[in-house]
Amino acid sequence: VFMLLYLDLAYEQAKKEGKSASLLEQQRPNVFQMNVANILPGDEIKTELSYTELLTPTDGVYEFVYPTVVGPRYSNQKADEVPPSEKWVANPYLHEKQPPTYAFDISVRLAAGMPIQEMACPSHNVDVSYEDPSRALVKLASSDKTRGNKDFIVKYRLAGDRIESGLLLYQGEDENFFLLMAQPPKRVALSSIPP
Repeated sequence: VFMLLYLDLAYEQAKKEGKSASLLEQQRPNVFQMNVANILPGDEIKTELSYTELLTPTDGVYEFVYPTVVGPRYSNQKADEVPPSEKWVANPYLHEKQPPTYAFDISVRLAAGMPIQEMACPSHNVDVSYEDPSRALVKLASSDKTRGNKDFIVKYRLAGDRIESGLLLYQGEDENFFLLMAQPPKRVALSSIPP
């Protein structure tokens, strides 16, 4: 708690002194807010977020959903009635067909550990390139750089016609991790089931 108060005070002090400053706060386990102060006209601000998430399939389909808009849907109160602790709910809204005043970009580096059978992005236009059968890079198409007004969704399927397995390794500064995966086939032939 002391560290959070210190960071908040340091941000406010830099803001008062006219310095460029930023503060990333976690509002909920799945909601983060970035405050940026003293942006000069013509300045470009780039925020980059990197994280790792283990996805669990539903009916054989893995789904990655990245919410690009956070607002009233994440609160049980109306935006104009929220307490100061939930001020993040009151985001500015654009009128229908009004273009946003910002550019949006996202890329997803998928390391599945085993061959990817199918991949789709139902929410946005994307360019997909495969580094190898089990690794893909999904990038937002340049035609969608202003489409940061809805969740970014990537769906993919791994299951083929046989049991697949794969190993993912991560080497960190202090610790190393691994993930061993096994994926059953879409369907099991009756003849392959032991009596």
